[in-house]
Amino acid sequence: MIFSGPEVRVEELEPCVGCSDFSGSEPTACPELGPVGTYLLAPGTYDVVVKASGDGSVTPFRGNWVLDGGQEYSSCFYLVTTE
Repeated sequence: MIFSGPEVRVEELEPCVGCSDFSGSEPTACPELGPVGTYLLAPGTYDVVVKASGDGSVTPFRGNWVLDGGQEYSSCFYLVTTE
């Protein structure tokens, strides 16, 4: 995960053991499996990229988040392969 904004952070999550594979389409809801990361970031606007290391078949998530101070946010990420 790469956060670019008021501060720049690169964070790594452990791989998910026993998670489902999604090929071509995303799940209808968050699978609620896998590792959980918690990060404290300065308030502001961030460009966020989440990608799988070493696997070119996985489409990265790219987004723009606006984070207010004193708030807690959560997101669910899962891998969707392009085959």
